[in-house]
Amino acid sequence: MTNDRLVVLGKVGRPHGIHGEVRLFLFNQDSESLVEGASIVVHFADGDDQTIVLETVRYVDKGLLARFKGVSGRDAIDRFKNCDFSVAYDELPPPEDGEFYHIDLIGLDVFLRDEKTSELHRYGSVDRFFDSGREDVMVVRTLDDKELFVPMYEDTIEEISMELRRVVLAPLEGWAPAESNYKRDRKKDVES
Repeated sequence: MTNDRLVVLGKVGRPHGIHGEVRLFLFNQDSESLVEGASIVVHFADGDDQTIVLETVRYVDKGLLARFKGVSGRDAIDRFKNCDFSVAYDELPPPEDGEFYHIDLIGLDVFLRDEKTSELHRYGSVDRFFDSGREDVMVVRTLDDKELFVPMYEDTIEEISMELRRVVLAPLEGWAPAESNYKRDRKKDVES
């Protein structure tokens, strides 16, 4: 792949059947961005990446079944199990109006609105995203070099503006650096 801007789309599951198909789990279960002939990059735990062409693709419940070109048989496909896979950003379909890919938000400034004055104050910047199993979580690197975990719900984000290159968080009492939330929750667990 010529593009070094890769977007992780999901995880390789177990082999399916005896003919070399494999289940691919997509982080966005509604996505249908992978097609026959598309190239993906499989990321192995040892840091070795391998570019694979999808020979066949069948969308099924909670993911898809694919056959990798040049990889045949259940044993050959088994080595890909549990590896993340990516595609080049340029190969993704363009987002619809008002939509974005997480990679587009990384580096954007993050602001909090003062509830009394309604003024915006820069709080940090978008560092990365992760999937918590329930929802995507935006990790904000604060100005004092801490992390704030923001679940991507409508009521946690007031505004995302690609034009202004900013994210405005909704004014919530519970916003605290991840470390503080963890310590507070652990204290409650111990006191219980």
